[in-house]
Amino acid sequence: MMIGGSLNYELPRFDGKENFSLWQLQVKDLLSKQGMENALLNQKPRSITEDDWDEMQDHALSTIRLCLSDDITKQVADLTTSGQLWNKLETLYLSKSLSTKLSTEMYLRQRLYGLKIYDASNLMEHMDTFNQIVGDLTSVDVKIEDKNKDMILSCSLPPLLTALSCNKETSSGNEDGKGERWLEVISWEPRAFLYHNFLTNEECEHLINISKPRMGRSLVRDTITGGNKESSARTSWGAFFRRGHDKIVEEIEKRISEFTFIPVENGEGLQVLRYEVGQKIDPHFDGYERIATVLMYLSDVEQGGETVFPSAKGKTISVSPKKRDALLFWNIKPDGTQDLSTGRPVISGNKWASTKWLHVHEYIKPTTAILRH
Repeated sequence: MMIGGSLNYELPRFDGKENFSLWQLQVKDLLSKQGMENALLNQKPRSITEDDWDEMQDHALSTIRLCLSDDITKQVADLTTSGQLWNKLETLYLSKSLSTKLSTEMYLRQRLYGLKIYDASNLMEHMDTFNQIVGDLTSVDVKIEDKNKDMILSCSLPPLLTALSCNKETSSGNEDGKGERWLEVISWEPRAFLYHNFLTNEECEHLINISKPRMGRSLVRDTITGGNKESSARTSWGAFFRRGHDKIVEEIEKRISEFTFIPVENGEGLQVLRYEVGQKIDPHFDGYERIATVLMYLSDVEQGGETVFPSAKGKTISVSPKKRDALLFWNIKPDGTQDLSTGRPVISGNKWASTKWLHVHEYIKPTTAILRH
């Protein structure tokens, strides 16, 4: 069946005799692929006009009808919205398909293990789809252990991440700066991932060395004047570099893009930070335009300096700085709100780190740079 002009789906027309739950899930997938799931839920996105919303509802209604046999279509011909049609079908056929739970489970498992992402712009959508499938499995009494869920998700991510995370082993040989790289899922709320041994020792030392002559007091934005100012909320020292500053920086930025599946051009230039004893950064938001942050640890810290997510679900999450590791966390939640992060004071030693902020679209540096957290 050809629906939507450019997408080809082999979806049988429901005739009232087949597994309704399975058909229902397949139609949901079809509507989601075409960006029409909001019509099914009767939830108008704020970003579209009333005319576009009406068109989406009409398209969703006709799409569902095309997935019905002629006899079933006659029974529901008087319904005028996709939501009404969907509810009517559930009333008529959902209870009849309870005995077919096994088929539904098999379909969901097939979808889960076959889920892959190929488009760099759809990482967050991909993760949300993954969680939706896991939720659907839970609804048919199939529970996947967290460790298995993490592994399945990791293996559905970009090729580089798949190679790193599907063969997760304890790192060895770290003294030469070439220990095994592997991914650790820190949290889903907030979404935070730790890439062990992301940098080499040589890369860490290079970033530190090129930063030392350029170090200046870290600044924050003055909400009154719009300029920059020193603040007790952020007491580190820092240096900024343009994208592609040199060959080593260019290689690191390319690796960040492969890690996050976000294009290089969507990132700001690297910032290198130094925290001395007592220096820290208070809880803050990185800003709506910055969807994700990659924080790379360039040195070990004797004590303190942890990265903390104070609003994490259930408990406070803390990540200790370890030389060569990189922490990826998403600043924007799926519902559009922001996540807090903070850096605890260094108690003993020095903390060197490098930050890369990532945007939804290509980042073009403003003429007058505003330095925030």
